[in-house]
Parts: sequence; structure tokens; C-alpha cells
Amino acid sequence: MLIPVAELRRACMAEEAALQVRLAEVVRLFTPPLSRARRGQVREALAQAKLSFSRLSWLWAQHMMDPALHGLPPLHPDRQFFDALHRRMRPWAAGHEALSRVLRQGPLPLLPHPPAPDASEAVQLAVQDWAWLRLHRHLSPVTDAAPIRGNGQFADIPLPMAEFLRHLMLARRVGVAQGKAALRFLDVGCGVGLKVLMAAEVLGHADGLEYQPDLTRVAGRMLRRAGFASRVMAGDALGFDGFGGYDVVYFYRPIHQPDQMAALEARIAAQARAGAILIAPYVGFADHADALGCQRVAGFVYVKGVVDKALLARVAQVGFGDPRPVDPPEGFMAPLMAALRAWAHL
Repeated sequence: MLIPVAELRRACMAEEAALQVRLAEVVRLFTPPLSRARRGQVREALAQAKLSFSRLSWLWAQHMMDPALHGLPPLHPDRQFFDALHRRMRPWAAGHEALSRVLRQGPLPLLPHPPAPDASEAVQLAVQDWAWLRLHRHLSPVTDAAPIRGNGQFADIPLPMAEFLRHLMLARRVGVAQGKAALRFLDVGCGVGLKVLMAAEVLGHADGLEYQPDLTRVAGRMLRRAGFASRVMAGDALGFDGFGGYDVVYFYRPIHQPDQMAALEARIAAQARAGAILIAPYVGFADHADALGCQRVAGFVYVKGVVDKALLARVAQVGFGDPRPVDPPEGFMAPLMAALRAWAHL
């Protein structure tokens, strides 16, 4: 027996409202780090929401059985109601699967190991690194590094992009675990700006600081053409006073003189605010990070201040989701999808 359209619409609205309440409870409970007991609570709340969604799906499908609704024009109110409801239902499968996966999996590695050298992923990453290096050489206006080294700086020697990205993703996960909705990134000695470009993609806001004017101009032009509102500042890092304005500071030994490099490390650490994340991918910084008030998270990622077990537990439950912004879904799934994306599980 067919359900009258008006009654069917009312039933759909009532079930959708009930589903929204149940999903709100799921979102309230989904606060990593998830203990075993909290996982059980989330599973139970999600099961209740799934029952409600199943009822809503069944109700929505009833309108397909009514021949009178088949030929309605697109702008008819009944057609628009059921089409809009269907759009709000679409994200359910992706959201349910993502949350179920989070509930199944244990803590994630802080810094996953690179793939084995003979794995296809390793070859792909190596080819990408070669391509990034060729692009770097193409962009760089510096053909003679001797004058740069004579001034105390290293030439623009880039860390392989795959290795940089591994550490950048960990920095992002630390920021998420700290409750930061956005992270401001600075590359100290940014050269032609390719790391700034990558950080802007991952974190949304990234700037560079570069001593060599020619490199500064190239980096700024490249980033503007790429569409990023990134600043590339020309200046001496040993006289820069803005390190405290960033959440993530990256430096890859831009100075080759040990005493000046130590002075730069001390300056960055002194200005960095509590909780700031430092990416310093070289052994020397690890030797005296503790003395500068910075504790290691994993690899070459450090935090200004204390890295306790609670923070590490939260970081281990942050995912590796796509950092690029997307338009949020409409309707009852929006809070759950936002929570999953906030914890990098989408």
C-alpha cells in the first residue's frame, strides 16, 4: 500500500530529525584519544544511527513506488524535497565506513617507515623526488655557490621532498592533536620556495625566509603564479624576530658555520611559543634540542615544551587524511564529516 505523499514527507522529516540527534551523540562521543570503553560507546551510538538511517532510506525509497511521482518536473516541490533528501543521504556510506575504520584500528605510527627500496611505492617516490630536484634546478638562478658559502650560508640544497612530506604530515598531526584548527608554517632558508609550496598545500598557510635576494624573487614569483598568498621575506634569519608568529618552523641547516647555526637554533627556540612545532631534519639539532626546551615527537619533529604521553596518544589517533579543503556536505551528515576531517580521517 502506497503511503500518501504528504504523510511520507512528514515521516521522512521526523526520521531525519531523529537521525540528526543520534549523529550528534556520535560526534560528542568521538573525541580522540579513544579508550576501549569510549570506542564501545561510539559503536553503540553509531549502531543506533545506522538503524535510523536505514528507516530513512526505506521511507525515501517509498516515493519511487508511486507512479504519480515519477513524471514530476524538477521544480515541483515534492520532486525537490525527495531529491534534496537524497543529496543529504549520499555522504552516509563514506562517513560510516571512515568512522568504522577508526574504531577498528589501533594507534597509527607517528612516522611511518618509508617503503622497502624494491617496492613500487619507493620507486614512485624516488621518481617524484628526481622531478622535484630537476624543477628546483630549473627555478634556481644560482649557478655559483661559492659566494653564498663565503657569506656563511649553505647553497640551496633541498631535502628530498618525500622525506620533507613525511615530517610535514607528522607536524600536521601534532597540530591537530594540540587542537589547532590551522597551522602557520615558515621555511627558514626557503631557497626557490618549493617546500613553501608543499606546506601551503598541506597546511593552508606557509611563508618563507631567504637571505639571497635572487632566490627570494624567484620563490615569490613562483608562489604567486601558483595562486598562494604566501610571503617570501628577504632577510637574515639571525636578525629575524618573527619566529613566534608561526606554529611550524622548518629549517634544514641554512648556515654552515657551527657557531652561527647554533645561534640560529637558539633564536628560533627562544622565540617559538609553547607548543610550536619544529622540523629540523639533521642530527645536530637532536643533540641539544632538550637544552633549548624542545622535545622530540618522532623523527626530526620537535615541540617547544613538553611532549607527554597524552599528546603522543592523541597524535597516534590522528589520521593521514587529505588536507585539501572541500565543501562540507549539507544536512545531518555535516557534523560527523567535519569531525572526521578535523581528525584527518577523510
